[in-house]
Amino acid sequence: MTDSVTITPPDRMTPKMEEIKREFGGEIVDLFKELNRIRLKGVGTITPLPVMDRKSLRWSLSWKAEPISFEISIIIRFEDDGQVARVAGVWVHRHASTPMDFEGHTPTTRMHRLTTLTMPAIREAIDAEWG
Repeated sequence: MTDSVTITPPDRMTPKMEEIKREFGGEIVDLFKELNRIRLKGVGTITPLPVMDRKSLRWSLSWKAEPISFEISIIIRFEDDGQVARVAGVWVHRHASTPMDFEGHTPTTRMHRLTTLTMPAIREAIDAEWG
């Protein structure tokens, strides 16, 4: 009987995610701080560090305009092709929801998929959400 050995591939995702977090995290938080100050008069809540799961990073700005709750997020998704980890997609996601008893209760979600991971592209997609 032979002993079986499980060989796990090297973790390429975490270093890539940390690289993107270092490179873009501060600018994303600064952008949300600016939006909160200028457009929301300081009522929003910002995630200062991204929510990180196995394959994505998510920064969010949330606020409430009674009875509607809003959240705008920047999501960066990663993939590993077996050779290298890379950014697989970037989205600006806006969600609005209301209590179930609110007349006209219709949660809405809109997304802009970006073709490149750049701050100008992220800013443009967020500006498009405000019209």
